[in-house]
Amino acid sequence: MKKLLVGVLGVVSMATSASAADLPMKAPPMAVSPAYNWSGFYIGGNVGYGFGRVDETSSSALVATFPPATLLPPAFFTPVTFPFASSTRTPVDGVIGGGQIGYNAQFNRWVLGIEADIQASDQNRNTSTFTSFGSATPVPGFFPFQTVVTGTQTETVNTRLDWFGTVRGRVGYTTGATGDLMWYGTGGYAYGQFKTSVTQSSSGTVTSTFIGFPGTFTSTAAFNASQNRSGWTAGGGVEGALWGTAWTWKFEYLHLDFDRVNYVFTTVATGAASPSVVTRSARFTDDIVRVGLNYRFNWYGAGGVGRY
Repeated sequence: MKKLLVGVLGVVSMATSASAADLPMKAPPMAVSPAYNWSGFYIGGNVGYGFGRVDETSSSALVATFPPATLLPPAFFTPVTFPFASSTRTPVDGVIGGGQIGYNAQFNRWVLGIEADIQASDQNRNTSTFTSFGSATPVPGFFPFQTVVTGTQTETVNTRLDWFGTVRGRVGYTTGATGDLMWYGTGGYAYGQFKTSVTQSSSGTVTSTFIGFPGTFTSTAAFNASQNRSGWTAGGGVEGALWGTAWTWKFEYLHLDFDRVNYVFTTVATGAASPSVVTRSARFTDDIVRVGLNYRFNWYGAGGVGRY
């Protein structure tokens, strides 16, 4: 009986071993790449180029009067007004560079953040215009006389953006298997300091066909202004992680639109001319591209490794 029981147990054991050998083996668990986490504070620097424009309008009026040196009564001369008006668009380009600081909060693949930056700027431009003017105006009354005026005007304008900054919100979306590349849109508040200088000089002669003694005149002005302007900005960019470190790189484009500024100044006239009032209005817009590096302060270790 014992021999029979031992034999049965041996057969069962062999069958069980054979069945286990025939079962498929389970595959080992796949390694899961760690996900990059963008949450946390960061600080960095950037350099780029600005393609700015100044849209400016200007208006003034030079009034030529009778020549005082002729000792003739004013009735022999008719004051003549020469209006000057212009509307120009001037490029104001140059290198920019500065720093930024910000904070990100990640929600799955979405990243919300806020960033502030300050930039030094070398954007500036000089422009000069030269205008000739003249007329022969009949003198009202019995005598067929004319007031004859000839002259020139030269104007030089320098426009400069010294510095600017922005405070912007950012909305990003991460791509790639580990989410270490972020595409984002951004927009918010912009501000900056602009400097404008204007030098204007007019000169000419005034005479009458009744007598050939001409009178000369000059009209000059020098104006300088430094103004802080505010406005808005919008743009976008891409930022990527440098794995194994706390650094990221970025490429960014921004459009900036600053408030229009109006300013008025008066010329100083001598001789046969009256002082004139010059009114100018300027609006500055800018398109900038820049590259930068950020160092991220977070709680996920080097490279910002965490989980979604």
